[in-house]
Amino acid sequence: MKKLWILLALMLSVAFIAIGVGSTYITPAELIAALTDRNASSWFIVHHYRLPRGLLAIMAGAGLAVAGVLLQGMIRNPLASPDVVGVSKGAGFAAVLVIVLLPSSPVALLPVAAFVGAGLAALLLVQLSMKGGMRPNMLALTGLAVGAIFQAATDYILVK
Repeated sequence: MKKLWILLALMLSVAFIAIGVGSTYITPAELIAALTDRNASSWFIVHHYRLPRGLLAIMAGAGLAVAGVLLQGMIRNPLASPDVVGVSKGAGFAAVLVIVLLPSSPVALLPVAAFVGAGLAALLLVQLSMKGGMRPNMLALTGLAVGAIFQAATDYILVK
């Protein structure tokens, strides 16, 4: 439990420093003033740009940590990650497909395509794993196969 408090204090310290760093450096004293006093000179920058960015980074990190723990718990393997189960390769395949087939598409389409590709890879993984009884080792091995398929398809598109 003590380690958790130390990690929390470390995260908050790093977040505090990160909020002060940017194109305009804000000293720790100015940062404390901006967090507590609405009339501080840096209040607008801190509250409209840097604090939301810092909070979003903390929430994204927490979400990725929870997703990693769930994946590792489901597969019962402490080394499990999205690339082991093929989800990353599915996202990469969809992104490459959009880049090659729709070269003039807006850049905002890439994350959407990657998300859809990751979802399709996860769906394929679950469907194929259910045939084998959805055991953790079957899930991991099927994930490696799904990843290999998507990687081969990506390589094929890039070569052609």
